[in-house]
Amino acid sequence: MRTSFAILVIAGLVLLSRPVYAHEGHADETALTGNDSASGPLDLSPDTIANLDIKTATAALKNLPETLTMPATVTLIPERQAKVTTRFDGLIRSIKVNLGAQVMQGQELLTVEPVTPFTKTISLYAPVDGQVIEQNVVLGQPVTFETILMEIANTEEVLVKGALYETPALAKVKVGQKISAEVAIYPGQSFSGIVEKIDAGPAAESRVMNLYARVKNTDNTLKPNLRGTLSVYLNEDSKSAIVVPASAVLENNGISFVYVRDKNRFEKREVQRGRASGSEVEVISGLFPDEQVVTQGNYQLQYLKPAAAPHNEEH
Repeated sequence: MRTSFAILVIAGLVLLSRPVYAHEGHADETALTGNDSASGPLDLSPDTIANLDIKTATAALKNLPETLTMPATVTLIPERQAKVTTRFDGLIRSIKVNLGAQVMQGQELLTVEPVTPFTKTISLYAPVDGQVIEQNVVLGQPVTFETILMEIANTEEVLVKGALYETPALAKVKVGQKISAEVAIYPGQSFSGIVEKIDAGPAAESRVMNLYARVKNTDNTLKPNLRGTLSVYLNEDSKSAIVVPASAVLENNGISFVYVRDKNRFEKREVQRGRASGSEVEVISGLFPDEQVVTQGNYQLQYLKPAAAPHNEEH
């Protein structure tokens, strides 16, 4: 009897220690694991892939130029903007254009009645073509010669101002080099331009040196003060490399990795990063050309791991 009881206790403990598996027919093939990363390929259902909003890109073999990337801010071109003022004290009598309106050089903007007795109302005109980006007065408002009534800017082109600390690469930056700019509110969209001017030297206190690139902005996408990055193409020489979007490469404890997709299977693969060029990065090892890498949803994939297959039990 004691032997039989011991056998029953051991059998019960074995059953309690076994993992519990989802029944066949459940929607997902993976289990959430907190901060554990996947230790093998993930087989995901179409619904799971859609819910994670997974997007991929092709690892491409192409020439990757050397670039230098820095934080940047969109600014207006000084010689293509103007502040509208009077040369006298007066009262605003009429406003002919609205904030945001496109105006032509010489177009009437507003009228001002001077405070000097027996002086006629005077019209003020747009000094440049552009958009009214500021309007600081209302009807009947008293103004002085120091009051900025309106500000007009031509935004068909803008400057992207890059801030660069003293590094050896700084010596390679030249006026006329091509650039690629990105802003945070338009992820994945790049804007091309040319380096137009560079500070004579770094600021005494911050040791930051600014460079300015002129960028086309005919659709008015780039707004003043938007923040992003600017990448300068340092030379035209480039070498052939396997290249993926920078968003495809993740890092944990100093180890870089990507998720490679083959139909509904996702494999976590360690890679060695190389040079960065704008929004792309070179992969020295771990990938082959034409493989599909996950560029969106890859962060969430880290929190999934393959669900073990249930043991077959003999009855």
